[in-house]
Amino acid sequence: MNDKAATAIPAETADVLIEATIKCLHRAGIAGATSRAIASEAGTNLQAIAYHFGSKDALVSRALVVAVRRWLEPALAILRTDMDPVRRMLAAVKELNESFERARDEMPVYLEALAGARRDPEVYAALREVLDEVHGFVSAQIADLKRRRIVPRWVDPDAMATLQVAAADGLAIHAVLDEAMDHRAVAAQATKMLSALARSPRARRVR
Repeated sequence: MNDKAATAIPAETADVLIEATIKCLHRAGIAGATSRAIASEAGTNLQAIAYHFGSKDALVSRALVVAVRRWLEPALAILRTDMDPVRRMLAAVKELNESFERARDEMPVYLEALAGARRDPEVYAALREVLDEVHGFVSAQIADLKRRRIVPRWVDPDAMATLQVAAADGLAIHAVLDEAMDHRAVAAQATKMLSALARSPRARRVR
């Protein structure tokens, strides 16, 4: 691409394309997020997709990462604080609940991406990027609770983090299949379970 063509496409167009892609994914799913649909939504041309992302598939993958990070970032921000570790975990659960409420309508496209990820290297790599980061973060938090003797010794941070992330994906499936699912009640149960585990004298003895 020559210099004249490059200067015709401002850098901020990349952000506009990502937001347009998220809207297309929400409206029409992965199959419906065509290059033309995305360019039309963004108010730009097809050349801009190739210039900024190389391909439409790469753009879709990046948009998925941005969307998922947007859901998770408020809770991750809480987990990065230095507040009391139990309060920190409970506050993160509460924030995840709020994020779930905001993202509920976007869950179908997330599940669609998960279902086809192994057949699409771009999407697979993008989702693994987020999964690995979240899993590592949760595992580190649980390991910290274990070092502080707040959770029992039998808790395996890595396995427990996998269980929690898998449970979150399971809730996403239920949210799509059951529109009446009360995610706030589920979050309340998770909060009570974590609180009970942290303060249970019997759990502390099983070390």
